[in-house]
Amino acid sequence: MASIATVGRGSMKIYIKRTSSGKHDNIQPCEEAIGEPYTFVDRRFYRTPEEIRDLAVFFSSPEQRAEWWYSEGTNHRAEGGFIIRDVKKHRWFMQVETLQELLGFIKKYQECIAGTLSLSDHDYLWLEIYDDYRE
Repeated sequence: MASIATVGRGSMKIYIKRTSSGKHDNIQPCEEAIGEPYTFVDRRFYRTPEEIRDLAVFFSSPEQRAEWWYSEGTNHRAEGGFIIRDVKKHRWFMQVETLQELLGFIKKYQECIAGTLSLSDHDYLWLEIYDDYRE
């Protein structure tokens, strides 16, 4: 089991996102957030990129699907029945020292959704500033 991410004694590192930002990792979700690059391991349950059926709407030929797969990321590989690639992305984090500081953040942005997120060797508290509707 991974450990909760901490920064120094009593300080917790929290992953932050904003609903209205959607999947745009390059948009800072709030003034408290500090951006950090990371490598996302994109893993799909296909033996080859040509088999990616959910892309058939966009790319009619298997060759076009493979071209799409290889157009992003590095270290493309197949392991254990999956196709895998490493994609450079951006995550936003904030650091809190106390529960009062965390509660102050939630009060400032009002509606927040909380959860956990596992990245590499740590689990993070995850907060989403819920400022827009999503399903």
